[in-house]
Amino acid sequence: MPNEMTPEKQPFAFQRPVCQHLRTKAVYIPGGSWKNLTETNPETHYWCNATMSNVVGPDDQFIDPKGCQGHRSCFQNTGLALAIKTNSKGNNPV
Repeated sequence: MPNEMTPEKQPFAFQRPVCQHLRTKAVYIPGGSWKNLTETNPETHYWCNATMSNVVGPDDQFIDPKGCQGHRSCFQNTGLALAIKTNSKGNNPV
């Protein structure tokens, strides 16, 4: 079928709101994955730009993508759902 979406042609792997304060080094280095802002990776170091803490946010709760969501008082949506294109192996293209 001409309109069939194969894994290589799927435009987005996921869409999810991201707190504008959540940061990880993985998004700043070559080959790093933006996926680390939406899925908690135990090997990734997270910090909160609002507190500049690598442990807790302004509400004294732990920082990670799963926890830094709209139910928290300090959550500030970036205004966009993070949409990442991936290749067939699930990796971000470079």
